[in-house]
Amino acid sequence: MTALYFADVDLGSSAGQGVGTIIFMGAPAIAAITLLRFRRVSIRKGSGLYLGRILWVALAWVAPVGLTAAMIGVGLMPPDTTFTTDYSAFLIELGFTEAEAVDTIAELETTGVPVVILLTGLGLVLGGTLFALAAFGEELGWRGLLLSELAPLGFWKLSLWTGLIWGIWHTPLIFLGLQFPDEPVVGIFTMTIATLAWSPIYTYLTVRARSVLAATFFMDHSFLVYLRQCS
Repeated sequence: MTALYFADVDLGSSAGQGVGTIIFMGAPAIAAITLLRFRRVSIRKGSGLYLGRILWVALAWVAPVGLTAAMIGVGLMPPDTTFTTDYSAFLIELGFTEAEAVDTIAELETTGVPVVILLTGLGLVLGGTLFALAAFGEELGWRGLLLSELAPLGFWKLSLWTGLIWGIWHTPLIFLGLQFPDEPVVGIFTMTIATLAWSPIYTYLTVRARSVLAATFFMDHSFLVYLRQCS
């Protein structure tokens, strides 16, 4: 992060977020692998890098679709609340310009298939490929090594500590302008509360799947996209 600061990389821009995310998200994996190699412990055993229970891994992959629907449902509960279908915002979060996003949505609408279905499919594809590759760098550390190390504490305590470390770990990125460029202090608090809330879900999926891959497929197209929309 120091190098990014002196290189004057704008982490508030789409390109800057991409660079910062790739570098920063790989750090926990590098730390986990380095520590396990130093201890002469199997990386697979020490980080839960197994294929695990395929059904649970698959559930983790598709679960964000249901969670998103649930969040929309809860959001529509207050009176006088309406639902807007501004699908271009989703593409803007993926790095599209506003004009490109609008044009792309217009083209998708000509296919005759509901745009929400097409974007859901895109989210699942990205969640199982590009997003999963990026998330793997974090999850090998959080739901891999850290979960194994804190397992004796029990489910809730290890989820609490993992969520706390996970949230605070984002502090340098937030101070450099990622996700909450105008209110970094509020951003750190918001991020940490969010990671604490989501941590038990990630822990549960990882434990049930017996594999860090569950958290890897669940991440980014659920939690991170949600945070970007909130910011």
